[in-house]
Amino acid sequence: MKTDNVQQYLSLHQSLLNEKASLEARLAKISKALSGQAAAGVAVAPKRRGRPPGKAKAKPGPKPGRKRAKNSMSMREAVFKVLGGKALGRQEVLQAVLKLGYTFQTKNPLNSLGVVLYKDKGIKLANGKFSLAK
Repeated sequence: MKTDNVQQYLSLHQSLLNEKASLEARLAKISKALSGQAAAGVAVAPKRRGRPPGKAKAKPGPKPGRKRAKNSMSMREAVFKVLGGKALGRQEVLQAVLKLGYTFQTKNPLNSLGVVLYKDKGIKLANGKFSLAK
């Protein structure tokens, strides 16, 4: 039984050595072919990926033609002012913030408002109504 394992190991070892030798020979042929192209004056340049050299990465900012809204207070400040002492639903909070004069740049202001309402630790939700946390 032990001699079978040893024989199997030696056989596998020899087959790996043979495969290594054939791969090295193939690599030598490829290297020779590539160096022959360079010697014949054929320019072989590696392909570049990404933006062309000299082009700077564009800075994120507002879309061209759209200016950022100028609000006297942040959305968070407006929400806290609206919720001062009362509990309101999402739509009610939106209407009250708009009444304060806050301007949204988005087509769906409820999404932006939801970030403040659901993520801010100073606001709690109970029975579908938002209020200030005590």
